[in-house]
Amino acid sequence: MGFGVKQSSIPVATLLAGVAVPAIALTVGWRWVFLIGGVVGLVAAAAVPALPQAERSAATRPGGGGAGANFTALLLIAIAGGLGSAAANALGAFVTTTAVEVGFSPWAAGLVLSVGSAVGLTIRLAAGVAADRRNPDLIRVITVMLLIGSLGFGLMAVESPPVFLVGVAVGFGAGWAWPGLLNFAVAKIAPDRVASATSFTQTGIYFGGSLGPLLFGLLAEHAGLAGAWLAAGACAITAAILLLFVRR
Repeated sequence: MGFGVKQSSIPVATLLAGVAVPAIALTVGWRWVFLIGGVVGLVAAAAVPALPQAERSAATRPGGGGAGANFTALLLIAIAGGLGSAAANALGAFVTTTAVEVGFSPWAAGLVLSVGSAVGLTIRLAAGVAADRRNPDLIRVITVMLLIGSLGFGLMAVESPPVFLVGVAVGFGAGWAWPGLLNFAVAKIAPDRVASATSFTQTGIYFGGSLGPLLFGLLAEHAGLAGAWLAAGACAITAAILLLFVRR
């Protein structure tokens, strides 16, 4: 649940961004959205608490037996996470643009982003609680979420407002609700070196998350937004296939 709470900050941010469209951008101007966002960022940076010394864990060296297998698993997770993040990060960047193209007004498009973010927030928290109580096979759960999320990306390629709205909910609720579970899975795979293991996998996730929207935008210019969403779905499916090898 702790991982779920931490990772829920991302859908909260996109939810507030969606609300900011009708509340601020379409009333006093979009520049004020960025100004307020900058101020909020400074306040957040100043409010970050210092961890007490007792929270720091002593570094330990892993045993030699499973080190190679762990590295292979973490490498596959990093690549799969990068592909999944590349697909998912396009949600925050291009949902409103696509919503307007399929028939929503700019005001309603912002609310569509907020609704999708609220679904993603709820699923992230619920998934964290469920993982604590039921102790499922986390990699299998994430694989299923990516496959369901790919269906949501495919629905977003359909030029129909109702279908698009369902696709946004599925995309956020499954295709972008797995990061907390993934961090938890990495912590269980390498419990004696959680910090280095999560930093390794997060490198792949953030690399994909940074590159994904850029490639999505380039593809949208040449193949259209529908083609770009289908490509995002293909990335999610590829990530799910890679996670199958992690389970092996």
